[in-house]
Amino acid sequence: MGYHPQHRQCRPPKICSLNHFQTTARRQPRIRGISGGAYHHVVFLDAMDRKAKKEDFVIKIPGHGTSDRWRPEDEYMLLREADTMQYLWRNTTIPVPEIIAYSGTLDNNVGFPYIIMSRLPGVGR
Repeated sequence: MGYHPQHRQCRPPKICSLNHFQTTARRQPRIRGISGGAYHHVVFLDAMDRKAKKEDFVIKIPGHGTSDRWRPEDEYMLLREADTMQYLWRNTTIPVPEIIAYSGTLDNNVGFPYIIMSRLPGVGR
């Protein structure tokens, strides 16, 4: 995917060019950490909104989100995941992150599928 922990100021990774950060961020978002597991890459960002309030975000990227491996059923599953999380966030008190933006296709300005969400407080295991 081309990520490297040294790219802390959102230089080469095209993540920070996502429309959400171009329209709402007061300053260029900063990559705070990169993690990965068997199925996803996870990027932790922070940005200042227009009112100078720090916001923390998580971007979840499927590990197989490349042109040779991404299938229509993968897009379907990513879209259902984002829709389900949005529904839970809006209609329940279950602590789920707010979905900021998502794309289930490779045909977007970063070239891979993703879900951008707010970062919940706490520590991952």
